[in-house]
Amino acid sequence: MLTEVVARLTREEPEVAFDFVVPKALRLLRSLWHHPRITWHRNIGDERLRALYRASYLLMLPLTLSGANNAILEAMACGLPPVTSDVGGIRDYGGACIYPVVPAHDAGAMVKLIRDYLHDPKWRDEVGRASRDFAEGQLAWPLVARQHLEFYRN
Repeated sequence: MLTEVVARLTREEPEVAFDFVVPKALRLLRSLWHHPRITWHRNIGDERLRALYRASYLLMLPLTLSGANNAILEAMACGLPPVTSDVGGIRDYGGACIYPVVPAHDAGAMVKLIRDYLHDPKWRDEVGRASRDFAEGQLAWPLVARQHLEFYRN
């Protein structure tokens, strides 16, 4: 799906470029390794990752499965709208409520959502702010830790 989304976006939106943050030995994306609009990042620290989030327009993260997902949370905390699949626990992170999600394996829907963000920066900014507010108000570590303690006390 990722390969198809990249191909369609780079064909339909010539200004789009990607920063991919991947594990060192990722071979699944071999067909994209030499793509001229992808910059690859491996083994980067927290500060560099946060800088990438803050410099990006959105987080594109197609998923087939997901329980907990730090990338979604980190992007939201930086005010970066996630573009991801409606799978697993994504709705627990505000998916479909705070930010739109796309059906799993639907590259066309993901391309459309990304293009909608590109052509409506005001809406993208609103979703980014709502994502940040949700992350701070519902998903921040002190709040989650307190909820865990209360759960165990009960």
